Amino acid sequence: MNRAYLKVGASVLLLAAAGTLVYFELREPPAPPVSRLAWFYDLNTDNLFAANAESPPIDAPSGPQRDGKPAGVRAYVFACGDCAAEKERQVAWLETFTVKPTGPGWEPDGRRRPAAPPPPESMATPSETGGSLVKKPEGIRWIRSATEQGKAIQVVADCPDGKPPRPCKPPVPK
Repeated sequence: MNRAYLKVGASVLLLAAAGTLVYFELREPPAPPVSRLAWFYDLNTDNLFAANAESPPIDAPSGPQRDGKPAGVRAYVFACGDCAAEKERQVAWLETFTVKPTGPGWEPDGRRRPAAPPPPESMATPSETGGSLVKKPEGIRWIRSATEQGKAIQVVADCPDGKPPRPCKPPVPK
């Protein structure tokens, strides 16, 4: 009688193990981690750094600017080749805000709410854009992003092969 129970028990364990293996083989792989990281530019050192995407200016690794304002501004980074290769990445333009954006599409800390897509620039109000300013990394003056000059700054030239460059995001930490 004991042997019958052992055989049944062993059979149940083998079936459970086989079912578990089949389940893990057939299920969909987990979604890749979603990164909230974005590139930022340290105005004190002219270096890129990755930080949680929020409305600039933010604290930079080098500390504040001489005037006491945070030195981290949003950097829009592109590459004609591999974004992982530092030599391939180019900072196309920088962005900062005169004030933290507020309104229905924004979190209290200045991050855009994920459910709210960015409003078209023509429909954005000053409170939604928060006084967005842009400049080239080598530029001296910040320009309002909604002006013709500001829009021209945000144009990215094609790569030597005639194709548009790819936007680069910071690598997802492992």
